[in-house]
Amino acid sequence: MTVTKRYGTILFLLVTIYALVPSSLQAESARIVHVGAYDYKPLIFRDGTGNFKGVYPDLLNAIATQENWQINYIEGSWLDCIERLETGQIDLLPAIAWSIDRASRYRFNNETVLTNWGQLYTRQGLDIKSITDLNDRKIAVYRKGIFSDALMKLIRDLGMECEFVAVEDYDTIFQLVEDGRVDAGVSNNIFGLLHAQNYRIKKSTIIFMPTELRFAAPKRSSPELMHAIDAHLGRFKTDKDSVFHQSMHRWEMNRWAMTADQKRMSRWIVTALVTALGIAALLFFASMILRRQVRRKALELVQSGQALGREIEARQSAGEALKEKDRMLSTLMENLPGAVYRCHADLDRTIVFVSKGVEFLLGYPSDDFGLQRIASLRELVHPEDVKMVTEGLRASIERKVPYRLMYRMKTRSGAYRWVGDQGAGVARDVEEFSAFEGFLSDITQQQETELAILQQNEKLREEMKDRFRFGGIIGKSAAMQEVYGMIVKAGASEDPVIITGESGTGKELAARAIHELSRRTKNTFVPVNCGAIPENLLESEFFGHVKGAFTGADVPKAGLLDAADGGTLFLDEIGDIAMALQVKLLRAIEGGGYTPVGGTQVKQSDFRIVAATNRNLDDLVKQGRFREDFYYRLHVIPVQLPPLRRRREDIPLLVDHFLEKYEDETIPPFTGNIMEALMGHSWPGNVRELQNTVHRYVALGRLDFAGKKGAPAFRPERDGNYTDPTETTDLRTALDRFEKRYIERLLNEHNWHRGKVADILQINRKTLFSKIKSHRIHQPKK
Repeated sequence: MTVTKRYGTILFLLVTIYALVPSSLQAESARIVHVGAYDYKPLIFRDGTGNFKGVYPDLLNAIATQENWQINYIEGSWLDCIERLETGQIDLLPAIAWSIDRASRYRFNNETVLTNWGQLYTRQGLDIKSITDLNDRKIAVYRKGIFSDALMKLIRDLGMECEFVAVEDYDTIFQLVEDGRVDAGVSNNIFGLLHAQNYRIKKSTIIFMPTELRFAAPKRSSPELMHAIDAHLGRFKTDKDSVFHQSMHRWEMNRWAMTADQKRMSRWIVTALVTALGIAALLFFASMILRRQVRRKALELVQSGQALGREIEARQSAGEALKEKDRMLSTLMENLPGAVYRCHADLDRTIVFVSKGVEFLLGYPSDDFGLQRIASLRELVHPEDVKMVTEGLRASIERKVPYRLMYRMKTRSGAYRWVGDQGAGVARDVEEFSAFEGFLSDITQQQETELAILQQNEKLREEMKDRFRFGGIIGKSAAMQEVYGMIVKAGASEDPVIITGESGTGKELAARAIHELSRRTKNTFVPVNCGAIPENLLESEFFGHVKGAFTGADVPKAGLLDAADGGTLFLDEIGDIAMALQVKLLRAIEGGGYTPVGGTQVKQSDFRIVAATNRNLDDLVKQGRFREDFYYRLHVIPVQLPPLRRRREDIPLLVDHFLEKYEDETIPPFTGNIMEALMGHSWPGNVRELQNTVHRYVALGRLDFAGKKGAPAFRPERDGNYTDPTETTDLRTALDRFEKRYIERLLNEHNWHRGKVADILQINRKTLFSKIKSHRIHQPKK
């Protein structure tokens, strides 16, 4: 009793001291970390007592203890967590699969926690053995799932046709497959292991897109959290007794372990019982110490035996799971439209293994590689591409990053085929790679198409030199030649284009020229004036609506995104578009799809954005009137159109072009005085104002600059430098006479400094010398 009282007194003092310490001091240095939580057994979930359990909470609790963090879980659906991650409302999102697209939007840690992949399930009685068996089938996909996106892309690349049904969760996918409303459905492997047995469905042999589960943080967040997580995970993985391996064993990937864990007694109850038994034994069986020790030793032996039995059982299960994974990966590699390989980490890439897909790709049986006829991948690389491939691999080794290469490889027939090579180094340790693992795919058709476009664009660049016309655009000035070059580059790309310039400079003409030069030229060009659509109709105009969506919606209507599918969507005056619509357009541009007004089904449209504005979007972003992420998504290829006052030498060409629609006898005389007036005007309305002025001149017989009437009335001497207003002549003669007088005046004003005059005229010196000679302009004798 004395011992019991002493321990009770000590415990009472400790509790009292802790209670007297202010809570602010107890947690003074604790950092609050907001963690997004969604139901994803066994990685993270809320148990019957309301606490978060699973692999990731185990790891976070262990790291938080050492880093003095306070974990604050914010619960929601997967879509809620993704939105909170994008907007910075949470600091961490656990159990998120890494992908190239997501890595561009979020910050990921480097250490992998688990590996996951896509798995296809089919209804009972349906025999699906390979990807090609899915042709013309109906497949349920998860609307925001990267595995669904991967399968859809693979099916499109193979030229197959499937009907995809997008849903909000994996349970709905399994239910649709079980009910026979779809033929197959896409799940991730972990979810399928836990839930597929609850449905009357069948797991196919088709798996795809192995990926890694990690932690993610907002893109603009500090890397401090990720560095800490990676540091602890690195230590946990090397220690077989760490919380990492204990958690992996505890949350084994089957529902039976989950059920067993939920039924397990709470730890504090077990501790209390053991303590009570110990105290009781100490008080009542003091005389039987030796027997108690024997019993305790026996209990330890029993527990050790049970633990050993569990370990043996776990290893057997792991071995069976490993065999199943090997079988699934083998099936995946045999069905992929390409070749998977592993080779040594030398620049020759000495082959260790090549999948059977290499025979479909290059014609060689896989048995020919390795120690047989073909020892390394370098032997098949086109001689002209060897240097480029070697430099790409060397950079991958030095920087320890994955590589993506495009080059030609020799086929068994002796011809060469373009391949895409994606891979990464496998590290033996932190310091060096031990092997390369990668995937070869056929990109011959794509590469030949791109080369043809490049050759065509190069030919266009050559033909553009000193051209006066480009599509519907008129001008030969240096400023316009630069614009033509940018249009050609934009036409060769699929990236968004932003065209800026004052009103009347021809932004829509430039957009049409870009469309005509692109690979989308055979499809629709859809122009939209964003400022002309009422705000309450914007969403319906862009995304369409279903019947009954609102008053007056008597029939369903397709939207502008539907009309632009496969073509170009030209958004004029993009600065006037509403902020709410910017969010939805951004999601559609980035592949998230869109939903018609009043509808529920997500639609996809393959369109290219070309936008135009006469406003300063940078200022609108700073004022909070234009979304920054939308701005940077559009501002990939900028094309700046110069105002007419900065390319005055194009005015005669434009005048000539505008007069082509009239009969010669209806055109009033064009004198040098009139051309001088046109050249001297500031043209605030740019080309559109010039066109209207020329049309008014033809109709009225006089110049009228936006309401300011007047035409030159002086009658200069007839020495060839001027044109009498009463003299009727053809336009070309009038233009030549004006050009001669204009050049002669500039030369005299600048003391015949030809370089300075050429800069003013924005032509090169050679062209100026040619004009001086053709007009017979002579320097006055001093």
